[in-house]
Amino acid sequence: MSKKGNNLGEREFRELRKLLPLDGYVSLTRINILKVPEKWFIEPRVIPDFHLLFVCRGKGTYWINGKGFPLCRGRVVLLGGTTQYAAVQDVNDPLVIIPIRFEFKSRENDQCLSSFNQALEVSYVSRKIDFLEGLFKGLFQLNQRGFDDKDGLIASYMNVILENVLTEWDQLNSQKIDYRLLKVYEWMQENPLDRSSIDELANKATLSTKYFTKLFKQSFHCTPKHFQVQLRMQYAKYMLVELNASVKQVAFDLQYADPYIFSKQFKDFFGKSPTALIN
Repeated sequence: MSKKGNNLGEREFRELRKLLPLDGYVSLTRINILKVPEKWFIEPRVIPDFHLLFVCRGKGTYWINGKGFPLCRGRVVLLGGTTQYAAVQDVNDPLVIIPIRFEFKSRENDQCLSSFNQALEVSYVSRKIDFLEGLFKGLFQLNQRGFDDKDGLIASYMNVILENVLTEWDQLNSQKIDYRLLKVYEWMQENPLDRSSIDELANKATLSTKYFTKLFKQSFHCTPKHFQVQLRMQYAKYMLVELNASVKQVAFDLQYADPYIFSKQFKDFFGKSPTALIN
């Protein structure tokens, strides 16, 4: 997670959003679903508009004002103003990302609603990965279509995405979570296929297994084991739906000894088998 919320950039950004929809609107500059090239690298830069990113898969690092944030499935980044950023991917695990560029414009003259002179920095790994991914992809698909009042619908859709991102960011920042536990929680999100035991995870947090399990459940409302399964199943769903991987291949990649065992756990989690999901 990035630094705590409510810095000057966030406050200014929220004040701008209060002017919507009466005095201004969200104008989409660009959106793509990007399979990042092998030699992808972003030199340090400051952009004139706002930048929103969702990571669908892969690994890398985003550098925000000199601080590195690991990219992994579910990472959300919102930047603007004087924020400088750079990025690089892990060539062994290529990235698929949905980057969005947008502005706030005045309804009166279609110019920028206001200058933005603070550093806006929001970066976290979502707990609603499938939901947010669906919103980002829905906006991309909407932008590909041609119809009347497209800009108005896109502006409304962008507001929904921003509201969800900022609400989740606020929720994460309002919780007082032990930094040792949070570090392991984020590591688990960055490594959804890892098969570490609970003892090994507790050791990463430098906590006893009993206390680690108790604290994890209090903080995240599920056991570490359940969270491991949740991450694994979400990644399996992504492989099946987005990568068109076979059930056998997914079971193998997720280190299941038998595809039947994987299919049973998948059905227990989602309410339908992998085959039924694909079909």
